[in-house]
Amino acid sequence: MGTKNLNSATNLITFTRASGGTALRKISYGNELVTNGNGTTTAGWTTSGAAIFTSDGSEFFVGRNGSGVTQGARQAGILTTGKVYKVTADIISLTNTFSIYMGAATVEAEAKFTVVGSGQVRYVAATGADLFIQATAAGGATATIDNISVKEVLYDQPDGTLQLFNSPANVPRIEYDATGAVKGLLIEEARTNLLPYSLLVHGSGWTRQNATLTLGATTAPDGTSNASSLVESTSTSKHQCYSTGIVTGVTTTYSIWAKANTRSEILVSFATAGQAKGAFFNLLTGEVGTVYSGYSASIVEGVDGWYRCSVTFTPSSSGTYYPAVMMSVSEGSSYTGDGTSGIYLWGAQVEQAETLSSYIPTSGSTVTRAAELLTVAAAKMPWPALYVETTGTELVTNGTFDTDVSGWVAGSSSATSAAVSGEMHVTAVPANGRVVTGVPTIVGRFYQVSGVGRAISGNISQGATLYLTNSSGSTIKGGNINYTTADAPLGLTFKATATTSYISAIVMGNGGNVSAFDNVSVKEINPLSVSIQMDGKMTYADDGATAFFYRWLLNPTNYAQTVLQTTGSYEGRIRYSQRETTSGYDEIATSNSYFTPDINVLFNISARHGSTFLNGAEGGTALTANTTVTALPDLSSTDLLLGYIFMGTIGKFRVWSEDLTDAGIVEATEPSTEPSLQLTFDGSSTTSFTVLDWSE
Repeated sequence: MGTKNLNSATNLITFTRASGGTALRKISYGNELVTNGNGTTTAGWTTSGAAIFTSDGSEFFVGRNGSGVTQGARQAGILTTGKVYKVTADIISLTNTFSIYMGAATVEAEAKFTVVGSGQVRYVAATGADLFIQATAAGGATATIDNISVKEVLYDQPDGTLQLFNSPANVPRIEYDATGAVKGLLIEEARTNLLPYSLLVHGSGWTRQNATLTLGATTAPDGTSNASSLVESTSTSKHQCYSTGIVTGVTTTYSIWAKANTRSEILVSFATAGQAKGAFFNLLTGEVGTVYSGYSASIVEGVDGWYRCSVTFTPSSSGTYYPAVMMSVSEGSSYTGDGTSGIYLWGAQVEQAETLSSYIPTSGSTVTRAAELLTVAAAKMPWPALYVETTGTELVTNGTFDTDVSGWVAGSSSATSAAVSGEMHVTAVPANGRVVTGVPTIVGRFYQVSGVGRAISGNISQGATLYLTNSSGSTIKGGNINYTTADAPLGLTFKATATTSYISAIVMGNGGNVSAFDNVSVKEINPLSVSIQMDGKMTYADDGATAFFYRWLLNPTNYAQTVLQTTGSYEGRIRYSQRETTSGYDEIATSNSYFTPDINVLFNISARHGSTFLNGAEGGTALTANTTVTALPDLSSTDLLLGYIFMGTIGKFRVWSEDLTDAGIVEATEPSTEPSLQLTFDGSSTTSFTVLDWSE
């Protein structure tokens, strides 16, 4: 078997997220791509249209004459479509908006700058090869700019720096923990940050009380200098800052990034006016302290001493609640300050949910991070060949009827039979007459019955079929029926329950009808099956939703999937299920409360989806297989959704186009079996996807 490495995610999967999204990630940058970005000269730039583009030796001036949309300056051919770039600029003066387009002036891949300030950073995925800068209001718009820089973002390099990186739309997020260990591909549902201002600036959505609140005090988790310091006054009171109130009547989670300075203990509060309720956090030890009744709390370690502290609360009724953070001493929220001690704060978020999600930056209005959708194309998914023979031994002693019909006897619905021109012709005596033959089988193994048949005379709309029966011809399992006078394949599959199994050739319809049969065969087979394994970490709550580890859905009556149930008594239960149009619905499930609601819950699931069985395993323990299954849905042309309605990270996803058996799906949680398809989201390739395909 060969190993096929696909180093581009687009070779295997389709990933969509219609917005940006943050994750802790290793980030480094390529070489500078802009020629003369420091304003000393306009060499290397080409002016477009009637634009004004000049240099005074230290900075650029760009302006527009009239309403032409192509007015600006360009550097051609320096970008690569689809790559993500860090765009930096100093905006010295501005009327309206200044934009740097990554592709062309008419393509919406835009780094937009609306305020004056140095070192402003944007991240953009290029839609073309050209860099184009423009003052973007019609007629008279101007901007004075300097230090324009564009560098390619390099993900997951060994020398990369961990930072909370805001990936552009449709760029997958590989997440790391604070130690630099890979957690996997981050998949989340849509969430909205209800705080209009996620940065803590006094007068811009935030109010300080008995404290100073200063922006730009230290480096934030995203690598910018936008962290704020909260420094206490000398008053004997609460030393805090709080945001404008949020109206909510449902379960809400409030989070904020905090770092110890000369104070190291805080109270994160989400309560009505005048109250201080939530949870205490120690920013030196990274521990949650006392949690107020009715609240839950969590703390997640970031980089460089930062921690993300969160509280979750369900109001008894709708009201206005104020996100606040206050310094504390020995879990006392009111004390006498010294006028100099304080903490660092950054990145506040309020979301109406029972769990914490990744940080969503805002700057004047609420922002929604779109849901991720990860699709593995059907053409890339393994699928088993139709019934592979295991022994190749023919079990029917006379299925070709070259000279006679020996071995076949009349069943309970009697019939006569004779060899005619190398076929067996069966004449029904009463309706549905049949003849029967026995074959040796092994209990628990699987067999395929095949043959050809046709109607000859009588009520030919009824035709010929092969059934699994008992020795007298009573039906155990039916096969397909040929209603025509032309030969057509007949057959079925079954799991043996005895050491002798019986096959009946049946003439469907009225007495006197005649049907022909030939090449009747029974052989031991491997049943159709697909085995799947997936591991990672998930975040969930008992919120009534169903989270899909994977969903392989052709239509409502043909699918295979594994879900986490989070509702009522089923909370924390894993359910493995499949449905096929004729076989119906089948499932197997763990006990209720198998998992406990939390963040970063480890999981390692595996499943066997087969035409005669269904089973699952988690963490090295298999369930008891469901053996009432009679068919596997045909999903060979169906895309698979991975992490559908899911919150967490996926470390590995593997598929085998065969049955691993119960022992195999247990072993699959400790990888040692080569799969037909493996996705390892470990950041080891240039696009953070390593795909191993042993099918070629």
